[in-house]
Amino acid sequence: MPKKISIDPKALKIRSRVELFKVIEGSKFGALIGVAQKSRILVKDVSKFDDILKKMIIYCDHTFDSKKIIIDAPLCSKAKAKLLSEGWEVLEAG
Repeated sequence: MPKKISIDPKALKIRSRVELFKVIEGSKFGALIGVAQKSRILVKDVSKFDDILKKMIIYCDHTFDSKKIIIDAPLCSKAKAKLLSEGWEVLEAG
């Protein structure tokens, strides 16, 4: 069973409202970002998630084998396509 370790966004100097987790499954590490907001997620927001991932890599001192994002907000189809093309697994909640 995967083990989720919460990462405080303030430790990474992130002001946006996101939940961050390091997921450990055996010998593999995954990054999980949870996003809940009322406004629509656009293509310009994708770079924000990439920046958050880079900060998580530095903070945890290793790279991640997988990267997942759980989105509880309206998602632009172009933003979803960009996330998928950059290797994100997109899970839409609600």
